[in-house]
Amino acid sequence: MVTLKYKIYIDAPREKVWGKMWNDENYRIWTEAFTAGSHAVSEWNESDPIQFLDSKNNGMFGVIETKIDNEVMVFKQLGDILDGVEMEREWAGAREQYFLLNREGKTKLKVSVDVLTEYVEMMNDIYPKALDKLKEIAEM
Repeated sequence: MVTLKYKIYIDAPREKVWGKMWNDENYRIWTEAFTAGSHAVSEWNESDPIQFLDSKNNGMFGVIETKIDNEVMVFKQLGDILDGVEMEREWAGAREQYFLLNREGKTKLKVSVDVLTEYVEMMNDIYPKALDKLKEIAEM
């Protein structure tokens, strides 16, 4: 397992960025870089289960480990979903972390993601595209 780190500066206050990140309509737009039809199913509360799905409802499942509004969101991944069936995987426990820092009315978004070595190249291609899309949405 490897931890990848990304950051982006967004010309918007972190409250706006937070809202754009986790609002269903916008979440679908910025995460489209990962897979067609990308969406999440959750009540978005700390300790709640969450499913990250594609247009065919396949994807991953986990739990919202930490949520501090406008500051931190941490997902603990537990496994895959295929044809509606959840399957725990060897990478269970991997984390996807988002930190929003206020920088003079702007936002520094730091992302940390645990991935298997074979996915490093793919994630290094996709994540910056997704974050650029989020920046575009948040700065509108």
